[in-house]
Formats: sequence, C-alpha cells, structure tokens
Amino acid sequence: MLELDPRFMINPKKVYIGFNIVGKNGVNAQPKAAKILLDILRVRPQDLNDPEKKTRYMNHSYDWVHQHVTQFEIKNEDDVECAIVLAKQGPKRFFNKLWSCSPRVGHLKV
Repeated sequence: MLELDPRFMINPKKVYIGFNIVGKNGVNAQPKAAKILLDILRVRPQDLNDPEKKTRYMNHSYDWVHQHVTQFEIKNEDDVECAIVLAKQGPKRFFNKLWSCSPRVGHLKV
C-alpha cells in the first residue's frame, strides 16, 4: 500500500491495519486465517472498475460505520494484482471528491 501512494500512513488497530491519507482511512486490510480481507472505504462496488465483479458491498456498512464499504478477498497470489488495482481506485475517487467539495481541505496537496 505504501508503494501505491507515498501519502499513505499506517494506522494499525487490533483487528485491521488502516491506511490513512490526511487522517482519513482509505483502505483497511484485515488478516484472516486463509485470506486477507481488503476493505475499500467510502465507495460502492459499482463505483469501481471491477470487470470480474470480485468485489462485494458490505451489507449495512452505512448503518454501522456511516460510510460505504466495498470488500475484496485476497485468497492467493493471483488476487494481489486485482487488489492493487482496486486499492488505487477507492482512495483516489474519495479524495478527489473530498478536495473538490471541501474548502477546508482544498489547500492540502493530494
């Protein structure tokens, strides 16, 4: 993740590792026994370019965490390339929208 964008800061928590830009999580990685669950925050699956339709919407995410969450499971090495492409899209889409709409953070470099 840090190679995707040098602005990412690691924010480790008990059950996941968050990757922040300007204090906002863009992507979370949840290590599981046989996979890594990638949460792409603030986007829906239809907002991403995912031709293979491997992402899924986390049901009730907006009710529970007040943001849309799209999930992608990394089960083997073949999934890593797809995860990288998706991980680039989510934060880019959110932060571009944030910068264009908010005068408070508009002066920050993205």
